Amino acid sequence: MKNRTFNRAGLSLLEVVISLSLLGAASAALVQLLESARVASVQTVRETEAIIFCESIIGEIVSSGIAPVEISEETIGEDPAWVYSVEVQETDWPTLVQSTVRVFHRNFNDHIDADVSLTRWIYIPATEEGL
Repeated sequence: MKNRTFNRAGLSLLEVVISLSLLGAASAALVQLLESARVASVQTVRETEAIIFCESIIGEIVSSGIAPVEISEETIGEDPAWVYSVEVQETDWPTLVQSTVRVFHRNFNDHIDADVSLTRWIYIPATEEGL
């Protein structure tokens, strides 16, 4: 019996196919990961903008010094995608009201992709008539 020794200088077709399959799967996973990161980044930016809008609207209500009024789905500025609502509830104290501001953003598919609510208790000074 003779001992045969094989000298291989390259890769077999099976090894190349397996390597390309692994590379394709890894590339697909990386693309999906990058897309998820992009979507999360956009959502975070929109939620931050919604928080800033909420704080701004509450600040306007508080600084006015008068009792807030209910507002239902008004646009913010020129952009129709940003919408806000104000809900006012009476409390047990006549000079204190609970005001909730909700700001949300509708994307091009008309789905809400950012929705933030902020509640504050606002002191409304009593007038001479109310005493």
